[in-house]
Amino acid sequence: MLMNILLINDFLVVKGGTEISFYKTANLLRKKGHKVFLLGKKNNKESPSTFLSRWFSLRYFFKTINAIKKNKIELVHINGFTRAISPSPAMAAKLMGIPVVLTVRDFFLYCPKTWAIFSDGKKCSKSYNLFCPFYNCESAKRGIKHLPYNTIKFFKGTLHRIVLKNSVDLF
Repeated sequence: MLMNILLINDFLVVKGGTEISFYKTANLLRKKGHKVFLLGKKNNKESPSTFLSRWFSLRYFFKTINAIKKNKIELVHINGFTRAISPSPAMAAKLMGIPVVLTVRDFFLYCPKTWAIFSDGKKCSKSYNLFCPFYNCESAKRGIKHLPYNTIKFFKGTLHRIVLKNSVDLF
């Protein structure tokens, strides 16, 4: 069955592996006969507004709804979403009754400090919990001076986990 598929990624310009995989997926789906539509930010410039849009982007919430209506989308596949557009497209698609697939690329959804390893090299056994920002884990930003950053990142990850849990059909 051929479908109209909306592929979503933070950026449509190639920044790294996520975008390369995103475009390879689009090309593969097109070769199989599917109609593929792309949605994402056309540049990779960061601004104060991208800080807020990383949490929840109303702009991409409504862009997703418009793309679904305009292109008769039957499936939404989200790739990278944490740098610019947030998980709001997943919520928009779910609201429209469209199935959502998410390729998980961001480990901060599993561990707010990303690596799930304590500073002594042992694997974290604590799971995702309210005390994560305080643990002495391996991280690009560790130590007490980074507590505010890690706390904000934890709450952002918690919000994203809630939205994704209630909006994504397949991880």
